[in-house]
Amino acid sequence: LLGRPAINALSIVSISPSIGHTSSTAELNSIESAFEGVFSENPGLLKGDPYAIKLKQDASPYSISVPRRLPLPLLGKVKTELERMLKLGIISKVTQGTEWCSPIVAATKKDGSVRLCVDFTKLNEHVIRERLVLPSTDDTLAKIGSPQFFSKLDATMGFWQIPLAD
Repeated sequence: LLGRPAINALSIVSISPSIGHTSSTAELNSIESAFEGVFSENPGLLKGDPYAIKLKQDASPYSISVPRRLPLPLLGKVKTELERMLKLGIISKVTQGTEWCSPIVAATKKDGSVRLCVDFTKLNEHVIRERLVLPSTDDTLAKIGSPQFFSKLDATMGFWQIPLAD
């Protein structure tokens, strides 16, 4: 991958310092209304079969016995985030013991809310890695052709959009 200095030096792409708006606010609002599901603040769901994480045959289950401590000021925010994730169907309650259980880590976002992360270090030791060869920059540029416009898109909570197999 090339950085901006290399792209500029090679004159591959000219970066305009200003962004031109070709649509009116009314047009944008109309598009947003017509495709509400695409512009939602909540995560969508990738179509297709749920993704199955493959484990090595000698994988032995790992479960924490004591949860990691969370800073007291974050407890309320963590509870709120867990309830939100439950409501959205991202997580589900576990009402009985499980062989696999990894600890959560709460990271504070810029806006003061929390991002819940799971420490899958022990699980990752047992995962069979898929080998994926990423295309080179040259291959990608050749496929793009001669575009005139670029857009930046962000999938809301991207990893939550991939359903997992049981």
